[in-house]
Amino acid sequence: MQGSGAKKHGKRGKKTVSPMGFVEFSEKYATEEACREKLFAMRWPEGFKCPKCGCEEYHYLRTRGTYQCKACKHQTSLIVGTVMERSHLKLKIWFWAIYVVATDKRGCSAVYLQKQLHIGYKSAWYLLHRIREAMRHRDEK
Repeated sequence: MQGSGAKKHGKRGKKTVSPMGFVEFSEKYATEEACREKLFAMRWPEGFKCPKCGCEEYHYLRTRGTYQCKACKHQTSLIVGTVMERSHLKLKIWFWAIYVVATDKRGCSAVYLQKQLHIGYKSAWYLLHRIREAMRHRDEK
């Protein structure tokens, strides 16, 4: 997750985006709703599209946290196919964990993540390993 900071020219003239600072991140992703909106925009940058039939109209089912296609009634979750899949942790916790891991140059331990996010050790360990795995896959590409 990168900020909307000023673009700078890095090596070989490529444009880079400066990372989002702590204050900006904490204000931008302070609520579950803000995190859900960002994830929606990242997953469907051109707007919702049903993975089954391609329809672009949907209902948001708040009680289930899923998006239901108006045409075929297929339900899809925002987190399916992401590092957050099969997790019951709030998106806000995931966003913060990803931010902490991505911005800590020294490397992040599960104990550190546990203290920063005020969650249990098992949850912190789970988050850390899922995030590291996703980063490993990204680096392979």
